[in-house]
Amino acid sequence: MGFIIAVATAVAVSLQNTRFRKLSGVSTHFLNWARFIVASLLLAILVTLFTEWDVPPKQFWFLIIGLSLPLELLVSFFYVKAFQISPQSLVGPLFSFSVVFLVPLGFFLLGELPTMFGIIGVLLIFIGSFYLGSEDLHSSHMNKIKNIFKEKGSYLMIAAALFAASAVSIAKFSFQYATPLLFAFYITLMLFLIYTPIALKNITTLKSTQWRDLFFMSITYGIGIVLHYIGLSLLLATYFISIKRLSIVLDVLYGRAIHKEEHFRKRLVGVLIMVGGVVLIVFV
Repeated sequence: MGFIIAVATAVAVSLQNTRFRKLSGVSTHFLNWARFIVASLLLAILVTLFTEWDVPPKQFWFLIIGLSLPLELLVSFFYVKAFQISPQSLVGPLFSFSVVFLVPLGFFLLGELPTMFGIIGVLLIFIGSFYLGSEDLHSSHMNKIKNIFKEKGSYLMIAAALFAASAVSIAKFSFQYATPLLFAFYITLMLFLIYTPIALKNITTLKSTQWRDLFFMSITYGIGIVLHYIGLSLLLATYFISIKRLSIVLDVLYGRAIHKEEHFRKRLVGVLIMVGGVVLIVFV
């Protein structure tokens, strides 16, 4: 079940990502505000239907306010901004660095130790994402790195990956104090409230023709965030995020189909390497 939820999350995330480029002229703060208000509503409904409303202990509030909230604010801004200013098929794959960061974080914070095959699978996903981000399949490693960092969005996405890995580890640790859906609701609601005053000042950056893209982005994010926290409670954090990162395969496909981005065939090499990594993680 955890595997199916992770794959579904990947689809929702990638569909969301396709809209950021179409909304490149809109304030990043406003886009985040729109995402979080829809997600908060969906989570409130699900908490009401499937769990119980509860006020967690003080340890929970320390984790969510003192640690999770600052990290999630950084992730939300860097992640969206990267897609707004750089190609989806380039910066999307770079978010897989979060899997690499999760291995030591998962061990020290959660005591999660992947098997040897799991570690190899994670490394394959990391290597695959590296080649997805390259522009020349046969160039030297130094040239590949230079090609990646020609885009400003690359720096933002790698920073987002680091903060996201930390946020995931803290979130899973917090599940001992609150259910995944309740945690997701509280953190998303806080993000929405923080973004509200800034977003309302930037609503004028949204054109009348972009409301459909904004709605689609918000709905797919809401679905993705619900699946994310449910799936995170079912699998090791490293494994769940590794499978979820299949979204970057879709980022390459959608980048070509929707945005007509270049280097499609070269980046397919990275896709094949990543699929091998996921097979090792899930089936070995």
